[in-house]
Amino acid sequence: MGGSQSRAKNRNKTKQDQNQASGTSGTSGTSDLSEISAIFPSWEPQALQDVLSTCGGDKEQAIQIVLEWSRADHNGPSSSSSSSSSSSSSSSTSSSPTPPPPADVIARLPYDKFMRAHLLQHETPQTQTVTLKAATLLIARAHLAKKIVAMRRAQTECLSEVAHPPTLRSFSEEEKYSDEIRKQMSREEKIEDGVHLLQQRVDFLNLRIIQMKDDGNCQFRALSHELYGHQRWHAAVRETCVKYLVDNTDRFSFFVGDDSEWKEYIQKQSQLKTWGDELTLRAAAEAYKVTIHVTTTERSNWLLHYLPENGDHEDQRNLFLAYVSPIHYNVLSPKK
Repeated sequence: MGGSQSRAKNRNKTKQDQNQASGTSGTSGTSDLSEISAIFPSWEPQALQDVLSTCGGDKEQAIQIVLEWSRADHNGPSSSSSSSSSSSSSSSTSSSPTPPPPADVIARLPYDKFMRAHLLQHETPQTQTVTLKAATLLIARAHLAKKIVAMRRAQTECLSEVAHPPTLRSFSEEEKYSDEIRKQMSREEKIEDGVHLLQQRVDFLNLRIIQMKDDGNCQFRALSHELYGHQRWHAAVRETCVKYLVDNTDRFSFFVGDDSEWKEYIQKQSQLKTWGDELTLRAAAEAYKVTIHVTTTERSNWLLHYLPENGDHEDQRNLFLAYVSPIHYNVLSPKK
């Protein structure tokens, strides 16, 4: 009997100690968040709270991570950057050769863990893991839309180019379908609507967009930003993706066409200012062994996941892109 009472007292004491510890921990967590908010007043408290939670309440680690992210902001112009600053930047960089990319991609596991958990927390049924088969369906849907945009760019003397996968329709069917697309895209309403929709989704995710230069290299610029911390190495990323496609011709060429069509596709993708597509994203995921998450302007399947061949692992890199269909890729980042 006495032993039973003693055990009951011990249990009650343990519970009291746990409650006190919990209260202390809660107070400490609030104090830590206030301290971090004071250090980074431009960041939203919820974003800082998410970082602190991801770090298991480790205040020093959370401060270090936010510092690293803040320093990285100069790697791409902010969404409010003016076109004049972009053009002056491009002219200064074009005058000197770009150095080769770092030997290794940047290591940022805490950042990737935070962003991945944040995206998956808001994931809805309208998401899709992109296999090669799914990639071809996405290509088919975007093909004619990109064609019309490319025609418009040509009319305004834009030098970027689209590497079109072949179509299986006859010429008359192609023209008829093109007319339908032209009617739908006679103005930029769809694209503009997509921009607003993407911003709504980014706000819903409590993230922000880092703009990539709009020169036909945007997909590779976004990948470069996420892999190396700066968009300047887009040409090296393109080269890696194209080499992977060539080295795996047997797997990828089927989704483009016959030998001549495949060679033409590869030749165009090898050139700067040719738009990247779903196949180059798949190649990037596999070549760099990373998972690529793309938040899009599509009404359905708006969050896409491109996984490498070896599957999805906790310790591998994750890249976070935003896509205004069918014209432009940017990068997603925590909101400040």
